[in-house]
Amino acid sequence: MVKLTIGRLEKMHASATNKDMGVNTRAAFAGSNDNAIVEGDVAATEHELHATGPKIIKVALALTAAFPLVLLVLGFYLPAERRRLRRLLPILGR
Repeated sequence: MVKLTIGRLEKMHASATNKDMGVNTRAAFAGSNDNAIVEGDVAATEHELHATGPKIIKVALALTAAFPLVLLVLGFYLPAERRRLRRLLPILGR
């Protein structure tokens, strides 16, 4: 497992905060090339979220919609799951 942490200094109610108090962006990577996982958090200010939020949401929705179809084409579903997806999405054919 590998964990990366990038801390940031901020002020909250006139008090200084830092990565030791949980103000950080982090990512943890675990597993192998065949079975990997990534987990993490992003620390951002309200201004940063308003500037990038709508763009991130559009990309996240597009990925969420496309991901099951990519997995289907690549053969990552069990036969019962493939049948169910084909019933739900006739465009995929038989």
